This record gives sequence, structure tokens and C-alpha cells, in this order.
Amino acid sequence: MKKNIVLLLFLFAVISVNLCSAQIEDIFDKRKTNVESLNIYKGSIIDSTSDVLKELIKLQNDVIRADEPLIEIYLDSLKTQTDSLKIINENLANDKIALETKAKDNKLILFYGAIGAGVIFILFILFLILFFVATGKKNKFKKQINDNEKIIQANKKDIELSRKDAETLKKEIISVKENNDKEVKNLRAKIDSQDTEKANFEKRLFEKNSLIDNISKEKFSLSNDLTNYKNLYNLELNERKIAEEKLAGKELECNENNSQINSKEVEDLTSENTRLTEEIKKLDSKLEKEVKTKNMIEDELRKFIEELRNPH
Repeated sequence: MKKNIVLLLFLFAVISVNLCSAQIEDIFDKRKTNVESLNIYKGSIIDSTSDVLKELIKLQNDVIRADEPLIEIYLDSLKTQTDSLKIINENLANDKIALETKAKDNKLILFYGAIGAGVIFILFILFLILFFVATGKKNKFKKQINDNEKIIQANKKDIELSRKDAETLKKEIISVKENNDKEVKNLRAKIDSQDTEKANFEKRLFEKNSLIDNISKEKFSLSNDLTNYKNLYNLELNERKIAEEKLAGKELECNENNSQINSKEVEDLTSENTRLTEEIKKLDSKLEKEVKTKNMIEDELRKFIEELRNPH
């Protein structure tokens, strides 16, 4: 596209130059005629009068007026050529930049092409190395496969032996499980028996506790009775002492006054003494029984406490 534009501008410049050249030829012809007329007039001048000078100036002005279009056309032609040359120069500069860029691209292409060729060469070398290495590894792998086959056969034998051992172990586990189940059943039966025994013991304990409560109540009652008997015994004993003292006093009085003794009073005192003696004996007997009962209850309590401490 740029080349076409440059070509069109060049053709336009050529046409312009040709047109200008035709105009310039006409102007040059007119100028030549004016100059010839001026020279002829100069050659025909024989004096320097004002009319002659005016005519000379007029002819010179004609030559100058004839030169003005020529100069303008020449300047326009130069301007047109200058513009065309500027455009051509700019296009050439752009083409130069494009060519330089293309040259750089070509250099880069050549550089990368060289790198690619080097890489391809290196890859080819690596391929050869890998090929030889793979061949060696393949032979080594075949040998390793044979070794692995031997190991697999040996492992199969070990697996077979392990399977037999596993079956034996499984049988032993089943036997142990059966024994454990039996032991568990026995333990459960024993636990059930112990639970029953525990329930019986708790029942016995409850009965013992009830018995202890009853014995405690009875002991408390007996203690109260014993206290009452002791108080009564002490009271009777005091009364006996008072009666004995009275009897002793009476006997003393009788000894001193034998003539004055009243037989009836003596009998009454003797009867009272006998009665008090019998009462004291009864109280002693009852007190002794109460003491024995208390001791028996205490022995029973000690035995019961020992049974509670040692149930088995």
C-alpha cells in the first residue's frame, strides 16, 4: 500500500514537472524574445535621451515580468518536488524502520532457530543416553523380575505355611473361646449364687438388725427394770437397816428392862424382821436373775457383732 502511494506521488511529481517544463519552455521563449528585443534596442541606441531610457526600462520590465512567472513556476515546482521528496523520504524512513525491524525479527528467528536446533541436538543426545540407560534398566528389570518370581514362590510357600498356622491358631482360638464361654457361664452362675447369697445375707442382716433393735429395746427395758430393782433393793435395804436398828434398840431395851418387855411387840418385830428378810432374799434372787439375763444378752450381742464382722 505504501509503495503504491509512493509510486502515485512520484508519477504526480513527474507529471507536474513535465507540465512545469512545458510552461517554462513557453516562458523561456517569451523571455528570449524580450531579451532579443532588449538587445536589439540596446544596439540601436545612439543617444541617451529620456525617451530612449524609458523605452529601455520598459523593455527591461517586460523581461522582468516575463521572468516572474518563470520564477514562480520554478519555486512551485521546487516546493512540489520538495514535498514529494519529503513524503518519499518519510516513506523510505518508514520502510527502513520496517526493514530493520524485519531484520531484527529475522535475526531473532535465526537465533531461536539456532537455539531450537541446539535443543533438538541435545534432546537427540539425551534420547540416545536414555535409550542405552533404558536398555540397561530393561535387562536389569528382567533380572529383577526373575528374582522377584523366586521371591514370590518363596512367599507363596511362606503364605501356605502361614495359612496352616492360621488355621491351627483359629482352632486354638475357638477352643480358648469355648473355654472362656464356659468360664463366663461358671462366673455368671457364681455371680448369681453370690447374688442369692447376698440377698440371703441382706435378709439375715435385716433380721439381725431387727433382732438388735428388739434386743436394744429389751436391754433398755431391762436396764430400767434393773435400775428400779436396785432402787427398790436399796430402799428395802435401808428399811431393813432401820428395822434392825429398831430391833436392836428394842432388844437393848428388853435386856435393860426384862420385866417391862411386851411379848406382843417382840413378836411383831420378829415377824417384821422375817418378812423383810424374805423380801430381801426375793430381791436378791430377782436381781441375780436380771444380772444373768443381762450377761446373756451382752454375750448374744457380742456373738452377733462377731458374725456381722465375719459373715463367712
